[in-house]
Amino acid sequence: TNIFYAVVFIVMGILCFILYNTGYSWLGKIINTKYTGKKEIGVSLVCRTTLSLAFWFLIHSLIMIHNQNLTDSWQFRLHTSWLWLHLIIYFGMWVGFWYIPDNLFDFYMKAAIYISGVYLVIKILFLLYFFHSLNDMLAGKHDGLLLLVTIIITCVAITGFGLGYHIFGRGDCKENVIIISINLSLSVVLYILSLILPRGSIFTSSLVFIYTCYLTLSGMICQPSCNSMSKFGSEIAFSIIASIFTILVAGGSTFTKTTRVTKACSCSDEEPIFSLSFFHAVFALASVYVTMIVTDWGLTEEKVPWTVSRGNIAMWVNVAA
Repeated sequence: TNIFYAVVFIVMGILCFILYNTGYSWLGKIINTKYTGKKEIGVSLVCRTTLSLAFWFLIHSLIMIHNQNLTDSWQFRLHTSWLWLHLIIYFGMWVGFWYIPDNLFDFYMKAAIYISGVYLVIKILFLLYFFHSLNDMLAGKHDGLLLLVTIIITCVAITGFGLGYHIFGRGDCKENVIIISINLSLSVVLYILSLILPRGSIFTSSLVFIYTCYLTLSGMICQPSCNSMSKFGSEIAFSIIASIFTILVAGGSTFTKTTRVTKACSCSDEEPIFSLSFFHAVFALASVYVTMIVTDWGLTEEKVPWTVSRGNIAMWVNVAA
């Protein structure tokens, strides 16, 4: 059942990607909008889709609050039964959102920036919890393997930062060199602290190191004019594959976070109860986040067609993370 909800999220995310790039020529003629430009209509279509999806998940979340019975309670049966009816209700909500005036969605675009920030904080916190849990599970039992994996991850991260200097630090984009240097320096400091602190772990530090490298390079890629990979921006096939992969990752990471909360938030020795309410709440936040990655955080300038997460805002979001 949980996979069903995740698939709905991913499919609608991909649909938002399609609507943003082509929707002005078909669905844009049906919705109630004051806009006439292709980009503005695309943003309006994405907002109507993601806001209706967020409300759908939020309603589920509110209904599931305080449910402790994962066998025969009415909340659990509602969560797991008549999934086709849940889908029909969502599409009914989606169509209803076509006829809402643009003023609501203009406000939603502004609020979505801050809501997406909350989602990213939750995402990072649970990722760090996962890193610590993985370290606790392996430490003392597989120390040799732990050391080997740490060395490999560290080498990959250092190589990644080196490629970052080579690819993204050329020409007039010297600020990229400063950004990469800062994140690299912070990662090294973290390594040193992990050797000093009582519960420090270079394995955990290596995981943070490579994730920091990934986010830094992802931020650099958001600037097509500042890297030697910009030639790929004109290749539609590459852009589509990369963008769909981004949406799939968003769906996958959201799904895994909802399973980690049960252990992270359990304060007793008993087996923690999976939170149906939290499951839907996180997907509601992620639905708003899709609005941002598809529309490039609401940028007004023209974007590279069939791409997601481009521009200065997307770059700084990754760097800040």
